[in-house]
Amino acid sequence: MKVAILGSRGVPASYGGFETFAEQLGLGMVAAGIDVTVYCPGYQAYRAPDYKGIRLTFVRNLEYLTKNRVLRAIANLLYDVLSLIKAGLSDADIVYMLGYASGPALVIPRLFGKTMVVNPDGLEWKSKRWGPGARTWLFLCEWAAARLSNGLIADAEPIRQHFRAKFKVDPVTIQYGAPILAIDPGAAGSPEKESYYLAVARMVPETSIPLMVRGFRASGTGRRLVIIGPAPDQRFLDEEVLPLADGDRVTYLGPIYDHDLLVRYRQHAAALLHGHASDGTNPSLLESMGCSSPVIAVRTSSNADVLGPNDDLYFTDEIELAQCIDRFEAMDATAHGKLGETNCGTIRQRFSWALCVERHLAAFARFQH
Repeated sequence: MKVAILGSRGVPASYGGFETFAEQLGLGMVAAGIDVTVYCPGYQAYRAPDYKGIRLTFVRNLEYLTKNRVLRAIANLLYDVLSLIKAGLSDADIVYMLGYASGPALVIPRLFGKTMVVNPDGLEWKSKRWGPGARTWLFLCEWAAARLSNGLIADAEPIRQHFRAKFKVDPVTIQYGAPILAIDPGAAGSPEKESYYLAVARMVPETSIPLMVRGFRASGTGRRLVIIGPAPDQRFLDEEVLPLADGDRVTYLGPIYDHDLLVRYRQHAAALLHGHASDGTNPSLLESMGCSSPVIAVRTSSNADVLGPNDDLYFTDEIELAQCIDRFEAMDATAHGKLGETNCGTIRQRFSWALCVERHLAAFARFQH
């Protein structure tokens, strides 16, 4: 079996969840004897023909030339279409597209006899950052993913249920993996232990950053809030996030691509504030859980499926978040430790990369027949 993985910003992972997913899935499949190629944007710094056994194919992507979110989206669409054409012409048996924004172009690999598999990621057309035209396109893309692919892989059960109800197709649910992360807490650059709450997310509306800042400020905590993440929507960052960050109690650090440093921020936080309101299993949430971090999360079915009861530390608005923080502050260190241990145990039992790889290979074999 030869597998091509498309739709990420390439490996080695240095951007976000899809990139980590492409890398870890690729490495696991290579270890299982599978020939894997990951398609990467031509602008990435790592230019070797392979990475730890994963073959790399570079495709032109001009998104780096602009900060305008619409133009960046168009550039990424063209990148995906070019990747699909190259994959169709390649020797791959399975073409695995992460995301569905290329819409009707998803049929291209099938025209060359490939097995086309799509991971929808989330229900992008629901995102508040898109206008009516873009939402209509993304809904069309959702239809295309359901009708033009050989199979769908959902990263969370609510996404599977949506496709079953809307399009009468039955995706396979395979959640992301995450490592159990242990970094020397005394390493240089380590943040002060438990002096802050942490939010790690892209600066886009569906990650609820402004809501979380307001809820944090309304609580009685004496800790700080540290926000980390890239800004694909520069206007949202400038107008909605930065005016709330004073650099004292609330600090926005931008993206951190040093993996070990980011792990230390996760490990040393009092708790993760997780505001991803879109359905789907979020890699950032899993990574903090793998660091034994307690989590205060926005109330969604996907988050509840991952976190379980979580001492009812769920919120729907800033008032409830303030109440959750105050309730967390009233707990003792033993209770905080138990929350972190439970989260780490969940990762160990349900979200290993080995299990993710095994389930993907089984799904690929099924879609080929």
